Amino acid sequence: MLNAMLTCVAPSHECGLEGENPFGSGRIQSGSVPEPEEDRAYSERLSAISHLTDRIVSKLNNCLTPVICYAQLISQSPGAERYRSKLLRIVEAAQQAREMMEGILGFAGARPRCIETLDLNRIVGETIPIARDLFWLEKGDVSYEVQEGLPSIAGDPHQLVQALLNLIHNAVQATTSNERPILVRVYEGEPATGQRGGLPVRQVTIEVSDRGCGIPKEILPKVLLPFFTTHPESGAGLGLSTVYGIAQAHGGDIEIDSEAGWGTTVQVYLPAVGTRDFN
Repeated sequence: MLNAMLTCVAPSHECGLEGENPFGSGRIQSGSVPEPEEDRAYSERLSAISHLTDRIVSKLNNCLTPVICYAQLISQSPGAERYRSKLLRIVEAAQQAREMMEGILGFAGARPRCIETLDLNRIVGETIPIARDLFWLEKGDVSYEVQEGLPSIAGDPHQLVQALLNLIHNAVQATTSNERPILVRVYEGEPATGQRGGLPVRQVTIEVSDRGCGIPKEILPKVLLPFFTTHPESGAGLGLSTVYGIAQAHGGDIEIDSEAGWGTTVQVYLPAVGTRDFN
């Protein structure tokens, strides 16, 4: 089965609809959508690309480390004042490249690199202020709700923060200021479908909902294809595919529920500690 690489679907706000919805609504799960034609060959090619991507990105990250370190050292050395701004630009560009590499690793399904026992309430609470600063949001543009007494999960805090930031960024792209706030929720419970194909009963859900343009029913199946995007001028279509890669690497899953003109809800399911091993 094709690994369901979910990508950002943020339709133009020109499709804002009122009244009856002519496009319909839909829900999509990571393994529930039919594969494209020649699916077996396609899946094999995708798997090979993922393995190759993982190796290439790891080597590129190793190359970027000395670039960043030496540029920082030189910028602080005596007599380097006249070149400091240029050196800092080198550092900034290298760090941006590293962040992009991390995103591609998530797309390739990289394993968590730093596994800790985590409280998702704390992860969300610390990430929301970062998202507000990063995406120039007012305090009221994004809100969150947590559930007390959640079971812990085992995972990489850096990857989970990245996944949540990607979800919020997609919601920001899909909404105008008067369609906010974006709502982030964390809770324990079964998925809405009641069917998770082997996922444990105890799992924690991160849910990001927006009231933006939503995803037309005819486009919804395409969001499982790698690099699919409705904004080629502003992204490569790796936003939610990275989220899915991170969820999968943590033994979890992802689901999208959307209705054109009415909004989108993305749910990431993560197993509680002791309920499922990593892949």
